[in-house]
Amino acid sequence: MNVRRFVKKSALVAALFAVYGVAQAASVALNPASAVTGTVNVPPIAVQFTGDGVVSFFEVEVKYDQTKVSGVAAGANGGACAANNGTGIVVVQMTDPGLNPLPAGPTSYCNVTFTVLNAGDIPAPGDPNIVWPLTMQNDLWGDGGGNPVPGNTATGGEIVLQGGPPPDVIVTFTPASGGTVTFPGGMPADVVTQSIAIGNTGTIGSGTVSGCVLGGADAGSFAITGGNPSTVPPATSLDLSATLGAAALNATLTCDVTDSGGTSTATWTLTAPAGTVLAAPTLSSNPASGTAITLPGSYGTPVSSNIVITPAGGDAGGPNASVTCSTGSAGFTVTPAGALTFTPPGGAAQNAVVGCTPGAAAITGTVTCTGTDQAGAIAWTYPVTCPAASTAPPPPTFVPASSLWSKLALFGVFAALGMLILGLRRNH
Repeated sequence: MNVRRFVKKSALVAALFAVYGVAQAASVALNPASAVTGTVNVPPIAVQFTGDGVVSFFEVEVKYDQTKVSGVAAGANGGACAANNGTGIVVVQMTDPGLNPLPAGPTSYCNVTFTVLNAGDIPAPGDPNIVWPLTMQNDLWGDGGGNPVPGNTATGGEIVLQGGPPPDVIVTFTPASGGTVTFPGGMPADVVTQSIAIGNTGTIGSGTVSGCVLGGADAGSFAITGGNPSTVPPATSLDLSATLGAAALNATLTCDVTDSGGTSTATWTLTAPAGTVLAAPTLSSNPASGTAITLPGSYGTPVSSNIVITPAGGDAGGPNASVTCSTGSAGFTVTPAGALTFTPPGGAAQNAVVGCTPGAAAITGTVTCTGTDQAGAIAWTYPVTCPAASTAPPPPTFVPASSLWSKLALFGVFAALGMLILGLRRNH
């Protein structure tokens, strides 16, 4: 098209339109009019034409700030367009191939994609939006005869950089700051664990927990084992441990907290119970310590008597009780020679066997039992007596069958029986 001729005709056509007017003017606009982004990538913007039944050709420029964004343009639906990032101008042209009026539309004849050059231009959450205008300029309109068509509109738009709503994340703790973290029990030297759950309210932004330190009299018995530092969301935990001792433990835990509310300090009291000492069984003896033990008599053969040791109580998994009985007195023995061991709880009785062999005269001595049980040290003593051997028994009232006298007596019995039998036969 001859642009000079097109421009010369425009004055005449403008006068005619002023007199007669048209039912509807053509227009070009940007869709969306406001391209909103919170990143460097601006949503695609379409250059849309709305026809009036007259315009068959139009050209328009979209001016942007080339120091802030760069653009890439692509024609659509037969339109032609190009972006010049040196001048900051997108030129859009569309001519109906048959010089017929362009469709009423709206129809997109150019798509433009902008990219923010400096990510630092994007506002922080909660900061005001930044708006960069997109201006329409140098618009031309013509009909199929090459005549200018005045009275049409070209509407620009804007790029809006949005920082988004302000952060609203608040860090939460379970148990809450100011509360007490109580550790479970166990035996002395056991390492027990506990944790503080870290969560949050709100969804925008994040919160941090850091700089956690232990203090107080027993701080050395506690440790921070995980979660220092932590960031939420997502939910996490601050992990702790304590090494139990003979007495209860107390310490303090302090952490720095940063969230949408600013910077603050969270504190807790840490407590752990004294380690539980498991008990051994309690041992008792029969006879009781101090009771005199007299062993049975015999004709010189070994004899014995038992000290019965019975366990009671104690905690499963606790220490054993044990006792060892012995004697240094000549003529006496105690078995077993080693310790009798009792595993809690309770258990079966065991025997310490005191023995001797009676001789010509009675002897005395002492048996000692030492060991430990639930009550502490065991020290039992028993005075023991081994009686003199019994004297030999009197001769038997019968004559042993293997002796001479027994044989003579047997012959006498047989002789008497024979004489009795002969006398009976004679009488008959």
